[in-house]
Amino acid sequence: MPEIPNGTGKSARPIIIAANRTCVNIKPLGDGKYEYGIASGGLVTALNALKDSTKLLWYGNPGKAVPSDDLEKVEEEIRGKGAVPVWIDPHLMDLYYNKFSSKFFSSTSSRAQALIVFRWCSLAYSSLPY
Repeated sequence: MPEIPNGTGKSARPIIIAANRTCVNIKPLGDGKYEYGIASGGLVTALNALKDSTKLLWYGNPGKAVPSDDLEKVEEEIRGKGAVPVWIDPHLMDLYYNKFSSKFFSSTSSRAQALIVFRWCSLAYSSLPY
């Protein structure tokens, strides 16, 4: 079991999640202002139960294109919520998410999907520097 540092109540080793989307939704309000909320996807919902005891670090696309003038501000806000945005061109994201990923996973059994994710996570976890 990982050590729990004194006073934080969270495990010392974070769970790193690399997903299509981050755990944060962005809603543009205009005039360079944004509203941030928790994403409603299945992975976010499932792992949300761990947030009080474990540090979660999400890598993924925030799902909305953000003007370059606002990127730094939006990144700071998203990082403050435990996510690291991976900015992907919206057209490329559409091709990947709607054309490749959804077709692949809809034609692959749940058991095979879980095995793929488990093996990928095992590889990623074993290569961490600590």
